[in-house]
Amino acid sequence: MNAATWRDTLRDRLGARIGLSPERAWCWRRAEAAFATWAASAPQQRWPQLVAELLARPYDDPTLRALIAHATVNETWFYRDPQQLEALLAWARVRHAEIRRPLRLWSAGCATGAEPYSLAMALTAAGIPARILGTDLSEPALAVARDGGPYPRHRVALLPAELQRRFLVPSGVAVRLHPALRDTVAFRSHNLAADPLPQLPGGWDAILCRNVFIYFTVAQARATAQRMQAALAPGGRLVLGAADRVIGLVSTPPLGRPPAAYAPAEGRAGAPLPAPPRRATASVEDVRRALRAGALGAAEHGAAALLAGADPAPDAWLLSGVVHLARHRFADAEASAERAGRAGAGAFDVELLGAMAAERLDRPHVALRRLERATAIRPSAWAPRLRRALRLRRAGRLLPAEAELQRVAALLDEGADPFAGASDLSAVEGHHLDFEAATQLVATILDELGDLTGNPTTLGRPS
Repeated sequence: MNAATWRDTLRDRLGARIGLSPERAWCWRRAEAAFATWAASAPQQRWPQLVAELLARPYDDPTLRALIAHATVNETWFYRDPQQLEALLAWARVRHAEIRRPLRLWSAGCATGAEPYSLAMALTAAGIPARILGTDLSEPALAVARDGGPYPRHRVALLPAELQRRFLVPSGVAVRLHPALRDTVAFRSHNLAADPLPQLPGGWDAILCRNVFIYFTVAQARATAQRMQAALAPGGRLVLGAADRVIGLVSTPPLGRPPAAYAPAEGRAGAPLPAPPRRATASVEDVRRALRAGALGAAEHGAAALLAGADPAPDAWLLSGVVHLARHRFADAEASAERAGRAGAGAFDVELLGAMAAERLDRPHVALRRLERATAIRPSAWAPRLRRALRLRRAGRLLPAEAELQRVAALLDEGADPFAGASDLSAVEGHHLDFEAATQLVATILDELGDLTGNPTTLGRPS
Protein backbone atom coordinates (compact mmCIF):
# COMPACT_ATOMS: atom_id res chain seq x y z
CA MET A 1 0.00 0.00 0.00
CA ASN A 2 1.32 3.47 -0.77
CA ALA A 3 1.25 6.59 1.36
CA ALA A 4 -1.80 7.97 -0.43
CA THR A 5 -3.85 4.96 0.66
CA TRP A 6 -3.41 5.47 4.39
CA ARG A 7 -4.15 9.18 4.01
CA ASP A 8 -7.33 8.40 2.10
CA THR A 9 -8.36 5.90 4.76
CA LEU A 10 -7.67 8.43 7.52
CA ARG A 11 -9.68 11.17 5.82
CA ASP A 12 -12.60 8.91 4.96
CA ARG A 13 -12.98 7.28 8.36
CA LEU A 14 -12.07 10.16 10.66
CA GLY A 15 -14.13 12.54 8.52
CA ALA A 16 -17.13 10.23 8.87
CA ARG A 17 -16.72 10.08 12.65
CA ILE A 18 -16.35 13.79 13.37
CA GLY A 19 -17.91 15.40 10.28
CA LEU A 20 -14.72 17.16 9.18
CA SER A 21 -14.87 18.42 5.61
CA PRO A 22 -12.21 17.25 3.11
CA GLU A 23 -11.67 20.96 2.31
CA ARG A 24 -10.14 21.73 5.71
CA ALA A 25 -6.64 21.03 4.41
CA TRP A 26 -4.59 22.25 7.35
CA CYS A 27 -6.71 20.29 9.86
CA TRP A 28 -5.97 17.16 7.87
CA ARG A 29 -2.27 17.96 7.65
CA ARG A 30 -2.13 18.17 11.45
CA ALA A 31 -3.99 14.86 11.84
CA GLU A 32 -1.79 13.13 9.25
CA ALA A 33 1.39 14.36 10.93
CA ALA A 34 0.15 13.16 14.33
CA PHE A 35 -0.74 9.73 12.96
CA ALA A 36 2.59 9.41 11.12
CA THR A 37 4.47 10.18 14.34
CA TRP A 38 2.44 7.61 16.28
CA ALA A 39 2.85 4.93 13.59
CA ALA A 40 6.50 5.64 12.75
CA SER A 41 7.82 2.43 14.32
CA ALA A 42 5.62 0.24 12.08
CA PRO A 43 6.31 -0.54 8.41
CA GLN A 44 4.43 1.92 6.25
CA GLN A 45 2.63 -0.85 4.40
CA ARG A 46 0.82 -1.54 7.69
CA TRP A 47 -0.38 2.05 8.10
CA PRO A 48 -3.75 1.62 6.33
CA GLN A 49 -4.52 -1.26 8.71
CA LEU A 50 -3.37 0.80 11.72
CA VAL A 51 -5.59 3.70 10.63
CA ALA A 52 -8.59 1.40 10.37
CA GLU A 53 -7.89 -0.19 13.75
CA LEU A 54 -7.36 3.14 15.49
CA LEU A 55 -10.53 4.67 14.09
CA ALA A 56 -12.57 1.65 15.12
CA ARG A 57 -11.77 2.31 18.79
CA PRO A 58 -14.35 3.91 21.12
CA TYR A 59 -14.20 7.66 21.69
CA ASP A 60 -12.78 7.30 25.18
CA ASP A 61 -9.62 5.67 23.79
CA PRO A 62 -6.77 8.09 24.67
CA THR A 63 -4.88 7.60 21.38
CA LEU A 64 -7.99 8.25 19.30
CA ARG A 65 -8.81 11.32 21.39
CA ALA A 66 -5.29 12.65 20.83
CA LEU A 67 -5.68 12.18 17.07
CA ILE A 68 -9.05 13.94 17.09
CA ALA A 69 -7.53 16.82 19.08
CA HIS A 70 -5.00 17.36 16.28
CA ALA A 71 -7.77 17.48 13.68
CA THR A 72 -9.96 19.98 15.53
CA VAL A 73 -9.65 23.75 15.69
CA ASN A 74 -9.53 25.24 19.18
CA GLU A 75 -8.96 28.84 18.21
CA THR A 76 -11.26 30.96 20.33
CA TRP A 77 -11.31 34.13 22.38
CA PHE A 78 -13.61 35.90 24.78
CA TYR A 79 -16.38 38.17 23.51
CA ARG A 80 -15.89 37.11 19.91
CA ASP A 81 -18.19 39.12 17.61
CA PRO A 82 -19.15 41.59 20.38
CA GLN A 83 -21.99 43.08 18.33
CA GLN A 84 -23.67 39.71 18.09
CA LEU A 85 -23.24 39.02 21.80
CA GLU A 86 -24.73 42.40 22.69
CA ALA A 87 -27.73 41.62 20.49
CA LEU A 88 -28.07 38.22 22.17
CA LEU A 89 -27.93 39.89 25.59
CA ALA A 90 -30.73 42.28 24.60
CA TRP A 91 -32.81 39.32 23.42
CA ALA A 92 -32.02 37.45 26.68
CA ARG A 93 -33.48 40.30 28.75
CA VAL A 94 -36.76 40.08 26.87
CA ARG A 95 -36.78 36.30 26.91
CA HIS A 96 -36.20 36.12 30.67
CA ALA A 97 -38.96 38.62 31.33
CA GLU A 98 -41.32 36.46 29.26
CA ILE A 99 -40.53 33.00 30.67
CA ARG A 100 -39.59 34.00 34.26
CA ARG A 101 -37.09 31.20 34.81
CA PRO A 102 -33.34 30.83 34.25
CA LEU A 103 -32.39 30.76 30.58
CA ARG A 104 -31.10 27.45 29.23
CA LEU A 105 -28.20 27.95 26.84
CA TRP A 106 -25.94 25.52 25.00
CA SER A 107 -22.59 26.53 23.48
CA ALA A 108 -21.69 23.82 20.94
CA GLY A 109 -18.08 23.47 19.81
CA CYS A 110 -16.95 25.68 22.68
CA ALA A 111 -13.23 24.71 22.57
CA THR A 112 -11.56 26.04 25.74
CA GLY A 113 -14.74 27.68 26.98
CA ALA A 114 -14.37 31.30 25.92
CA GLU A 115 -17.88 31.52 24.47
CA PRO A 116 -19.91 30.00 27.34
CA TYR A 117 -17.86 31.94 29.88
CA SER A 118 -18.42 35.16 27.91
CA LEU A 119 -22.15 34.45 28.07
CA ALA A 120 -21.92 33.75 31.80
CA MET A 121 -20.07 37.03 32.42
CA ALA A 122 -22.51 39.16 30.41
CA LEU A 123 -25.61 37.53 31.86
CA THR A 124 -24.33 37.64 35.43
CA ALA A 125 -23.46 41.33 35.07
CA ALA A 126 -26.97 41.98 33.69
CA GLY A 127 -28.64 40.04 36.51
CA ILE A 128 -30.11 37.40 34.18
CA PRO A 129 -29.99 33.86 35.64
CA ALA A 130 -28.98 31.09 33.24
CA ARG A 131 -27.93 27.45 33.03
CA ILE A 132 -25.13 27.14 30.49
CA LEU A 133 -23.68 24.01 28.93
CA GLY A 134 -20.47 23.98 26.87
CA THR A 135 -19.57 20.99 24.71
CA ASP A 136 -16.64 20.08 22.50
CA LEU A 137 -14.98 17.06 20.95
CA SER A 138 -11.48 17.88 22.21
CA GLU A 139 -10.70 16.65 25.71
CA PRO A 140 -7.54 18.81 26.05
CA ALA A 141 -9.64 21.89 25.24
CA LEU A 142 -12.33 20.88 27.72
CA ALA A 143 -9.70 20.38 30.42
CA VAL A 144 -8.72 24.05 30.08
CA ALA A 145 -12.38 25.06 30.13
CA ARG A 146 -13.15 23.10 33.29
CA ASP A 147 -10.10 24.57 35.03
CA GLY A 148 -11.08 28.10 34.03
CA GLY A 149 -7.79 28.69 32.25
CA PRO A 150 -5.09 29.69 32.00
CA TYR A 151 -5.89 31.90 29.00
CA PRO A 152 -3.31 34.06 27.17
CA ARG A 153 -4.05 37.73 27.70
CA HIS A 154 -4.67 38.37 24.01
CA ARG A 155 -7.60 35.93 24.18
CA VAL A 156 -9.44 38.27 26.58
CA ALA A 157 -8.55 41.55 24.86
CA LEU A 158 -12.09 42.06 23.46
CA LEU A 159 -13.76 41.67 26.86
CA PRO A 160 -15.23 44.94 28.19
CA ALA A 161 -13.00 46.37 30.91
CA GLU A 162 -15.64 46.03 33.62
CA LEU A 163 -16.02 42.31 32.90
CA GLN A 164 -12.27 41.83 32.99
CA ARG A 165 -12.03 43.52 36.38
CA ARG A 166 -14.90 41.53 37.82
CA PHE A 167 -14.26 38.03 36.49
CA LEU A 168 -10.56 37.61 35.62
CA VAL A 169 -7.70 36.78 37.97
CA PRO A 170 -4.06 37.39 36.89
CA SER A 171 -1.98 34.22 36.61
CA GLY A 172 1.58 35.10 35.59
CA VAL A 173 1.56 36.14 31.93
CA ALA A 174 -1.96 34.70 31.56
CA VAL A 175 -5.32 35.02 33.30
CA ARG A 176 -7.77 32.64 34.96
CA LEU A 177 -11.46 32.91 35.67
CA HIS A 178 -12.81 33.73 39.08
CA PRO A 179 -13.88 30.43 40.71
CA ALA A 180 -17.43 31.71 41.28
CA LEU A 181 -17.88 32.24 37.53
CA ARG A 182 -16.32 28.90 36.66
CA ASP A 183 -19.02 27.14 38.68
CA THR A 184 -21.80 28.67 36.53
CA VAL A 185 -20.93 26.67 33.38
CA ALA A 186 -21.00 22.88 32.94
CA PHE A 187 -18.83 21.17 30.31
CA ARG A 188 -19.01 17.79 28.68
CA SER A 189 -17.56 15.94 25.73
CA HIS A 190 -19.83 15.75 22.68
CA ASN A 191 -19.47 14.85 19.01
CA LEU A 192 -21.83 17.05 16.98
CA ALA A 193 -21.51 14.79 13.95
CA ALA A 194 -22.50 11.53 15.65
CA ASP A 195 -23.81 11.88 19.21
CA PRO A 196 -27.45 12.56 20.14
CA LEU A 197 -27.87 16.23 20.94
CA PRO A 198 -28.14 17.25 24.60
CA GLN A 199 -31.84 17.53 25.38
CA LEU A 200 -33.80 19.40 28.01
CA PRO A 201 -37.54 19.10 28.80
CA GLY A 202 -39.09 22.00 26.94
CA GLY A 203 -36.00 22.62 24.83
CA TRP A 204 -33.09 25.08 24.82
CA ASP A 205 -33.73 28.82 24.85
CA ALA A 206 -30.66 29.37 22.68
CA ILE A 207 -28.06 27.17 21.03
CA LEU A 208 -24.83 28.85 19.95
CA CYS A 209 -22.84 27.07 17.25
CA ARG A 210 -20.70 29.86 15.84
CA ASN A 211 -18.11 29.29 13.14
CA VAL A 212 -18.18 25.52 13.65
CA PHE A 213 -20.08 24.38 10.58
CA ILE A 214 -17.43 25.67 8.15
CA TYR A 215 -15.34 22.66 9.22
CA PHE A 216 -18.15 20.21 8.35
CA THR A 217 -19.26 18.94 5.00
CA VAL A 218 -22.22 20.99 3.74
CA ALA A 219 -24.59 18.03 4.12
CA GLN A 220 -23.42 17.35 7.69
CA ALA A 221 -23.70 21.03 8.63
CA ARG A 222 -27.24 21.35 7.34
CA ALA A 223 -28.35 18.10 8.98
CA THR A 224 -26.87 19.15 12.33
CA ALA A 225 -28.44 22.61 12.11
CA GLN A 226 -31.83 21.00 11.53
CA ARG A 227 -31.36 18.75 14.59
CA MET A 228 -30.42 21.78 16.65
CA GLN A 229 -33.53 23.64 15.59
CA ALA A 230 -35.61 20.65 16.67
CA ALA A 231 -33.98 20.86 20.14
CA LEU A 232 -35.04 24.49 20.69
CA ALA A 233 -37.89 25.65 22.88
CA PRO A 234 -40.67 27.58 21.09
CA GLY A 235 -39.28 31.03 20.41
CA GLY A 236 -35.73 29.81 20.91
CA ARG A 237 -32.75 30.91 18.84
CA LEU A 238 -30.06 29.03 16.94
CA VAL A 239 -27.14 31.45 16.84
CA LEU A 240 -24.57 30.94 14.07
CA GLY A 241 -21.39 32.78 13.17
CA ALA A 242 -20.36 35.01 10.31
CA ALA A 243 -18.10 32.32 8.82
CA ASP A 244 -21.03 29.91 8.48
CA ARG A 245 -22.23 31.98 5.54
CA VAL A 246 -19.65 30.28 3.35
CA ILE A 247 -21.78 27.12 3.29
CA GLY A 248 -25.05 29.00 2.82
CA LEU A 249 -26.17 29.10 6.47
CA VAL A 250 -27.00 32.79 6.60
CA SER A 251 -28.10 34.74 9.66
CA THR A 252 -31.38 36.61 9.74
CA PRO A 253 -33.19 39.14 12.02
CA PRO A 254 -34.71 39.78 14.50
CA LEU A 255 -31.93 39.05 17.01
CA GLY A 256 -29.67 41.85 15.82
CA ARG A 257 -27.54 43.17 13.02
CA PRO A 258 -25.78 40.46 10.98
CA PRO A 259 -24.33 38.15 12.04
CA ALA A 260 -27.45 37.39 14.05
CA ALA A 261 -29.41 34.16 14.40
CA TYR A 262 -32.00 31.85 12.98
CA ALA A 263 -35.45 32.24 14.49
CA PRO A 264 -37.70 29.20 13.88
CA ALA A 265 -41.37 29.99 13.49
CA GLU A 266 -43.25 29.78 16.79
CA GLY A 267 -44.18 26.19 17.53
CA ARG A 268 -42.39 24.88 14.40
CA ALA A 269 -39.17 23.44 15.73
CA GLY A 270 -37.19 21.97 12.90
CA ALA A 271 -38.56 24.35 10.25
CA PRO A 272 -36.38 24.47 7.10
CA LEU A 273 -33.44 26.83 7.17
CA PRO A 274 -34.00 30.00 5.14
CA ALA A 275 -32.42 29.94 1.70
CA PRO A 276 -29.55 32.36 1.12
CA PRO A 277 -30.38 35.53 -0.82
CA ARG A 278 -30.02 35.14 -4.56
CA ARG A 279 -28.55 38.57 -5.19
CA ALA A 280 -25.69 40.41 -3.54
CA THR A 281 -26.48 43.88 -2.20
CA ALA A 282 -22.92 45.19 -2.44
CA SER A 283 -20.13 45.13 -4.98
CA VAL A 284 -16.51 44.10 -4.58
CA GLU A 285 -15.50 47.74 -4.99
CA ASP A 286 -17.97 48.79 -2.27
CA VAL A 287 -16.24 46.43 0.16
CA ARG A 288 -12.79 47.62 -0.91
CA ARG A 289 -13.79 51.24 -0.34
CA ALA A 290 -15.17 50.39 3.10
CA LEU A 291 -11.92 48.63 4.04
CA ARG A 292 -9.81 51.56 2.85
CA ALA A 293 -11.99 53.91 4.89
CA GLY A 294 -11.63 51.73 7.99
CA ALA A 295 -15.39 51.04 8.05
CA LEU A 296 -15.14 47.41 9.15
CA GLY A 297 -18.85 47.05 9.90
CA ALA A 298 -19.81 48.11 6.38
CA ALA A 299 -17.05 45.95 4.90
CA GLU A 300 -18.22 42.92 6.88
CA HIS A 301 -21.85 43.32 5.86
CA GLY A 302 -20.85 43.89 2.25
CA ALA A 303 -18.59 40.82 2.15
CA ALA A 304 -21.34 38.69 3.70
CA ALA A 305 -23.78 39.92 1.05
CA LEU A 306 -21.32 39.04 -1.70
CA LEU A 307 -20.92 35.50 -0.36
CA ALA A 308 -24.68 35.08 -0.07
CA GLY A 309 -25.02 35.59 -3.83
CA ALA A 310 -25.60 32.72 -6.21
CA ASP A 311 -22.05 32.67 -7.58
CA PRO A 312 -19.61 34.67 -5.40
CA ALA A 313 -16.69 36.23 -7.25
CA PRO A 314 -13.20 34.98 -6.25
CA ASP A 315 -12.41 38.36 -4.70
CA ALA A 316 -15.49 38.06 -2.47
CA TRP A 317 -13.81 35.17 -0.64
CA LEU A 318 -10.60 37.16 -0.39
CA LEU A 319 -12.29 40.28 0.97
CA SER A 320 -14.23 38.16 3.47
CA GLY A 321 -10.89 36.81 4.67
CA VAL A 322 -9.46 40.31 5.02
CA VAL A 323 -12.44 41.28 7.18
CA HIS A 324 -12.01 38.15 9.31
CA LEU A 325 -8.34 39.05 9.75
CA ALA A 326 -9.20 42.59 10.82
CA ARG A 327 -11.79 41.20 13.25
CA HIS A 328 -9.19 38.79 14.73
CA ARG A 329 -11.05 35.72 13.43
CA PHE A 330 -7.86 34.08 12.27
CA ALA A 331 -9.05 30.53 11.57
CA ASP A 332 -11.90 31.99 9.53
CA ALA A 333 -9.42 34.19 7.67
CA GLU A 334 -7.30 31.16 6.79
CA ALA A 335 -10.35 29.20 5.64
CA SER A 336 -11.34 32.15 3.43
CA ALA A 337 -7.84 32.27 1.95
CA GLU A 338 -8.14 28.60 0.99
CA ARG A 339 -11.54 29.18 -0.63
CA ALA A 340 -10.26 32.29 -2.43
CA GLY A 341 -7.32 30.34 -3.81
CA ARG A 342 -9.56 27.57 -5.13
CA ALA A 343 -11.91 30.13 -6.65
CA GLY A 344 -9.06 31.80 -8.56
CA ALA A 345 -8.42 34.99 -6.58
CA GLY A 346 -5.07 36.73 -6.99
CA ALA A 347 -2.33 34.38 -5.79
CA PHE A 348 -0.27 37.12 -4.11
CA ASP A 349 -3.10 38.27 -1.86
CA VAL A 350 -4.18 34.69 -1.16
CA GLU A 351 -0.70 33.75 0.04
CA LEU A 352 -0.28 36.96 2.04
CA LEU A 353 -3.67 36.57 3.73
CA GLY A 354 -2.91 32.93 4.54
CA ALA A 355 0.49 33.90 5.94
CA MET A 356 -0.94 36.62 8.19
CA ALA A 357 -3.59 34.24 9.52
CA ALA A 358 -1.04 31.47 10.09
CA GLU A 359 1.18 33.86 12.05
CA ARG A 360 -1.63 34.62 14.46
CA LEU A 361 -2.58 30.96 14.72
CA ASP A 362 1.00 30.33 15.89
CA ARG A 363 1.93 28.22 12.89
CA PRO A 364 5.22 29.84 11.85
CA HIS A 365 6.26 27.17 9.35
CA VAL A 366 3.06 27.65 7.35
CA ALA A 367 3.48 31.42 7.52
CA LEU A 368 7.05 31.18 6.22
CA ARG A 369 6.05 28.96 3.29
CA ARG A 370 3.25 31.30 2.28
CA LEU A 371 5.45 34.38 2.59
CA GLU A 372 8.09 32.72 0.45
CA ARG A 373 5.48 32.06 -2.24
CA ALA A 374 4.19 35.63 -2.01
CA THR A 375 7.68 37.08 -2.50
CA ALA A 376 8.23 34.76 -5.46
CA ILE A 377 5.04 36.07 -7.08
CA ARG A 378 5.98 39.74 -6.51
CA PRO A 379 9.75 39.92 -5.93
CA SER A 380 9.77 43.72 -5.61
CA ALA A 381 7.14 43.83 -2.82
CA TRP A 382 9.03 44.68 0.37
CA ALA A 383 6.15 44.25 2.86
CA PRO A 384 5.97 40.42 2.65
CA ARG A 385 9.79 40.25 2.54
CA LEU A 386 9.98 42.23 5.76
CA ARG A 387 7.42 39.94 7.38
CA ARG A 388 9.43 36.91 6.25
CA ALA A 389 12.67 38.38 7.60
CA LEU A 390 11.09 39.06 10.99
CA ARG A 391 9.67 35.53 11.08
CA LEU A 392 13.10 34.05 10.24
CA ARG A 393 14.67 36.17 12.97
CA ARG A 394 12.18 34.89 15.56
CA ALA A 395 13.01 31.34 14.51
CA GLY A 396 16.71 31.98 15.16
CA ARG A 397 17.64 31.71 11.47
CA LEU A 398 19.78 34.81 11.56
CA LEU A 399 21.73 34.51 8.31
CA PRO A 400 18.65 34.00 6.10
CA ALA A 401 16.93 36.81 8.03
CA GLU A 402 19.87 39.11 7.38
CA ALA A 403 19.91 38.25 3.66
CA GLU A 404 16.18 38.97 3.35
CA LEU A 405 16.55 42.26 5.19
CA GLN A 406 19.30 43.25 2.77
CA ARG A 407 16.82 42.72 -0.07
CA VAL A 408 14.23 44.82 1.78
CA ALA A 409 16.84 47.56 2.29
CA ALA A 410 17.63 47.60 -1.42
CA LEU A 411 13.94 47.84 -2.32
CA LEU A 412 13.46 50.69 0.16
CA ASP A 413 16.44 52.49 -1.37
CA GLU A 414 14.73 52.18 -4.74
CA GLY A 415 11.48 53.60 -3.33
CA ALA A 416 9.61 50.40 -4.17
CA ASP A 417 5.92 49.97 -3.34
CA PRO A 418 5.33 47.83 -0.23
CA PHE A 419 3.05 45.46 -2.13
CA ALA A 420 4.40 46.08 -5.66
CA GLY A 421 0.93 47.01 -6.84
CA ALA A 422 -2.66 46.75 -5.70
CA SER A 423 -3.38 44.57 -2.67
CA ASP A 424 -6.52 44.25 -0.57
CA LEU A 425 -4.30 43.52 2.44
CA SER A 426 -2.85 47.04 2.35
CA ALA A 427 -6.14 48.40 3.71
CA VAL A 428 -5.99 46.41 6.94
CA GLU A 429 -4.76 48.62 9.73
CA GLY A 430 -1.57 47.43 11.39
CA HIS A 431 -0.66 44.95 8.66
CA HIS A 432 1.82 47.15 6.82
CA LEU A 433 4.47 49.71 7.73
CA ASP A 434 4.89 53.12 6.24
CA PHE A 435 8.12 53.83 4.40
CA GLU A 436 9.91 55.77 7.15
CA ALA A 437 9.02 53.26 9.87
CA ALA A 438 10.16 50.35 7.70
CA THR A 439 13.44 52.06 6.87
CA GLN A 440 14.21 52.69 10.53
CA LEU A 441 13.20 49.17 11.57
CA VAL A 442 15.33 47.49 8.89
CA ALA A 443 18.36 49.62 9.75
CA THR A 444 18.05 48.81 13.46
CA ILE A 445 17.66 45.05 12.95
CA LEU A 446 20.47 44.87 10.39
CA ASP A 447 22.79 46.54 12.88
CA GLU A 448 21.75 44.02 15.56
CA LEU A 449 22.17 41.07 13.21
CA GLY A 450 25.51 42.38 12.02
CA ASP A 451 26.77 42.28 15.59
CA LEU A 452 25.53 38.69 15.96
CA THR A 453 26.69 37.32 12.60
CA GLY A 454 29.89 39.28 12.23
CA ASN A 455 28.60 41.00 9.08
CA PRO A 456 28.02 44.61 10.15
CA THR A 457 25.98 46.50 7.60
CA THR A 458 24.42 49.89 7.22
CA LEU A 459 21.33 51.02 5.39
CA GLY A 460 21.41 54.22 3.37
CA ARG A 461 18.42 56.49 3.21
CA PRO A 462 16.74 57.11 -0.13
CA SER A 463 18.04 60.09 -2.03
